[in-house]
Amino acid sequence: MILSNLRTVESTLLYRTRRVTATYFSSFNSTYTSKPCNFCRKRSSLAQVKFETEKQHIRRVSKNVKRYRTLHCTDVSKDHVGSEQLFSGWVKYVRNLGKSSFGFLVLTDHTGDLQFVLRDQNKSDHQKDSFSNVITPDGFLWSDVTAQSAMTIRGMVLNRPATDVNREMESGAFEVLINEVLFCNSSAPVPFNIYKPQSLVREDIRLQYRYLDLRRQEMQKVLRFRSSVMHKMRRVLVEKLFFTEIETPTLFRSSPGGAKEFLVPSQQPDHYFALTQSPQQLKQLLMVGMVDRYFQFAKCYRDESQFSDRQLEFTQLDLEVSFESKEFIQDVIERIIWETWPSEISIQPRIPFKRMSYDEVFSNYGTDKPDLRYEDIKLMKVPSDLLRKLNNPVLDQHLNAGYGGHGLLIKNGQKMTRASVKKNVQIIEKELRWMVSVVNIGQNGRWHHHPFQKAENETVDDLNLLFKSEEGDILFLCCGPEDLVCTMLGRVRANMIENLREVSKFYRRNERDFRFLWVEDFPLFERRVDNDKEMWVASHHPFTAPRQDDMEFLESDPSKVRGQHFDLVLNGNEIAGGSMRISDSKVQQKILGDILKLDCSNFQYLIDALSYGAPVHGGIAIGLDRYFAMILGKKSIRDVIAFPKSNKTGACLMSDAPSRIELGGYGADFTFKI
Repeated sequence: MILSNLRTVESTLLYRTRRVTATYFSSFNSTYTSKPCNFCRKRSSLAQVKFETEKQHIRRVSKNVKRYRTLHCTDVSKDHVGSEQLFSGWVKYVRNLGKSSFGFLVLTDHTGDLQFVLRDQNKSDHQKDSFSNVITPDGFLWSDVTAQSAMTIRGMVLNRPATDVNREMESGAFEVLINEVLFCNSSAPVPFNIYKPQSLVREDIRLQYRYLDLRRQEMQKVLRFRSSVMHKMRRVLVEKLFFTEIETPTLFRSSPGGAKEFLVPSQQPDHYFALTQSPQQLKQLLMVGMVDRYFQFAKCYRDESQFSDRQLEFTQLDLEVSFESKEFIQDVIERIIWETWPSEISIQPRIPFKRMSYDEVFSNYGTDKPDLRYEDIKLMKVPSDLLRKLNNPVLDQHLNAGYGGHGLLIKNGQKMTRASVKKNVQIIEKELRWMVSVVNIGQNGRWHHHPFQKAENETVDDLNLLFKSEEGDILFLCCGPEDLVCTMLGRVRANMIENLREVSKFYRRNERDFRFLWVEDFPLFERRVDNDKEMWVASHHPFTAPRQDDMEFLESDPSKVRGQHFDLVLNGNEIAGGSMRISDSKVQQKILGDILKLDCSNFQYLIDALSYGAPVHGGIAIGLDRYFAMILGKKSIRDVIAFPKSNKTGACLMSDAPSRIELGGYGADFTFKI
């Protein structure tokens, strides 16, 4: 009853408010607009004349506007046969059939190809004049058509004769009889054959004329695939997971201790912005600002060496959440990948993804980003007493120094040339100079070409049993510091697998098989030597929170501190990195100043923000360029970026950037100092 009365009162007040408001504005209009002054009247009259003039102009233009397309090239179907349609695109190739009165061309747009034919109605087939002189109703000369010319064609959609159907073309069952060429912008001779396979055209040429390279159907599919998946990601995040999309600035303060940055001069002399390496600090500040769940498709900039999986500028899907756990963030990423997984790829990943600790993956695979398609090929620790039985003085010397032994068995390894195997051995010998031996497994498990001639058969059999070796395999044995030995054997493992894919069925894997892996509990710090000075550096970034059960080692032994850092690995490539962040300002200041020896004044705004009741928060970023390259089977992220930089120099070959700038053109007060 009380609730009903309250609603009645609320309705009455709302009605009265609206009525008073309407009355007020009615009286205001009658008082101040019904009798305008001469100035206002004149201005109103001019505005009315201008409006009428613009309206007439719009009408006149709209009558002259022509449609440039009613169908895309592959949209034609049997329902369109007999109808007149408009098509726009680029000429893929043109054919003038000699002295007959017939010619055809293939037009292409982003959907695919379609054949167009032109018949001269004024000539019969027995006339011998060249068809190249045929002129369309708007004065277009057929002989002027060149490949890659842009044109719009009006024509009648027809069925192709059954004998002429092109099975390799999506629209191969149809053709269009040209009635009128509405537009043509002819093309200069192109510098390379756009329709050759990508591998047959030099990459520097394709990057120099990237706008032509983008006309390839393969590139068109990549760009639209990328757009489609990103659109789905945005919908999942906003509509299902209730994230807020927020843009953060790319001009920010320089952050020492990370990658090399791009500096941007400001109007204040000797002061510079830095292009953000990532929105890391900004998104943490958003969490302090009670945003709760943030995301954006962020542009990041790092002045680093260029590789097939790295660019100076790249795009990442950036996330941050408050009052949630590491497991929640991992679940969010798994759901995004699972719900946006492209239907073109038949094998959908299984969730939840596998999880392994850093120590486990490093000891088994010699890397923190293993390819789980080859998870059965592992590094193994070899008992020291078994190695001593090999009776090798050099090996015994390393064992006496306290080092342990590791081994790696490569199945069918003898299918590689001896030169390739020797090259892999030299990797270890050159960088470590520790004991490394290579053993060829022969018939009945006998060893060939090895330095353990004094080893007893019983010891050889025990090692064969340990590694489950068979004839044709190769066994690598290495003795030295565990972290260095595992790193080198991991590199050998990756090289051998890559080379054996071509010669051994054992190493051939389904390229559409995608194995995701979460790698967790990384060391928080790494020890490095710079100019003969030993120092600690952050293995991820200096804002990663230590594990609570390792906090006691921050003072005594930072090497034992594990971070709440987690990477997502896909088929041997890191595609995402995330962590729980430091939310305590005192801990943040201690790590920056006392352990990493960084100038805390560069991060004072963040330290101050954390002191105002910062929530528990964490986040992650997916490298979208690398992710798309992986699932599309591209060897380089340059093949999934519209305008990438060169691999060799990091320059834009198309625009010749970076370029020299005459600083005087910016005004007399402009200064530029590095």
